[in-house]
Amino acid sequence: MEKSLYLFTLLITFASAQDPIVRITRTEPEQRGNVIRAQRGKDITIWCHVENLRENINVRFEKEFSSSVKSISRNEYPSDNTRYAIEKPKEFTWRLRIKAVQLTDSGVYICHVYLDKYSKSKAYVNVLVNAAPVFVNDQTTSDSIYKNGYKVILNCSTTGYPKPYIEWTRLGNALLPIGRERFQNSTLEIKSIKPQDRGVYRCRSWNIMGEIARDITVGVRFKAEIRVQNRILKQKLGYVIELQCLAETNPYPIGLSWKRRSGSTLQTFTVSSGRYVVNAVKGAFNRFIYELIINGVQQEDYGEYTCEINNVEGKSSAKILLEESEIPMPSIKRGIPRASANINQSISSISITLLTFFVATLIH
Repeated sequence: MEKSLYLFTLLITFASAQDPIVRITRTEPEQRGNVIRAQRGKDITIWCHVENLRENINVRFEKEFSSSVKSISRNEYPSDNTRYAIEKPKEFTWRLRIKAVQLTDSGVYICHVYLDKYSKSKAYVNVLVNAAPVFVNDQTTSDSIYKNGYKVILNCSTTGYPKPYIEWTRLGNALLPIGRERFQNSTLEIKSIKPQDRGVYRCRSWNIMGEIARDITVGVRFKAEIRVQNRILKQKLGYVIELQCLAETNPYPIGLSWKRRSGSTLQTFTVSSGRYVVNAVKGAFNRFIYELIINGVQQEDYGEYTCEINNVEGKSSAKILLEESEIPMPSIKRGIPRASANINQSISSISITLLTFFVATLIH
């Protein structure tokens, strides 16, 4: 009996002299090769079991990332209960729950007890948080308008794990200003933006967890770019002629005018008056037609006309020369010659006079 009691006492003494053994016994999601792969926004739980735990020895969780160490808990007390929870489902087992994990929660999680001042027994697991890309709004370019000729850098910033790819395209299959259909980078540099560079740019980001895209509308401020189909027009006396400037500008003009110089005299047309009709017809994509219609061309109408378009970015102009023709020229809009209303009225008046004269002759 005394021998048995001695052996039992010896066994107890030997066990109490053993160092604690720390093991990670279970994780959710399940670890594979000491690695837990979790999805952003989900909880992670880590079970830590300690054998041979001595009295007054604390069980701690810590997180290592890069060269820093962060204390998470001591026994059942977390350092931040909004991020972590510590439970003790059974004796000598502590369960750490990391709430709604984010990318910043990736790192090495260590469960340990101190053996003495300089050494400790520990077990660890590496946590990798997988996440579909999300945009970093304050680092991603929003819809913007730029001055013609300026250098522009479009930024697209996303976070995720594995590291997301980023690709730029333009809607409508238009080429990027760098001359390519697609460009993989977080930034797209336009060295000198031009009116033809405006439009919708798409930033697409993806990894194995998912894909996102954002459209960025890029506008360009520029003075009017004017095109005329014919710089020399001809029309016969008494017929209608349309002088047209095809313009593209942003923003819309604050000043529009037609001018005609005859010797030292300068005549300006800004609104319709008498035989002259002034129109500005808006189209899509900042385009419009600015026209001067002359009803019944007279001799003083021949000469050089200037179409002037002015906006906050500057003034532009184009010239059209109107010359006399021996035959009526077709209307730009109708495709056939158009006599002025005055001529039509004169022809009608002459016809009525001739008809009256012919009837009177027959009566007599």
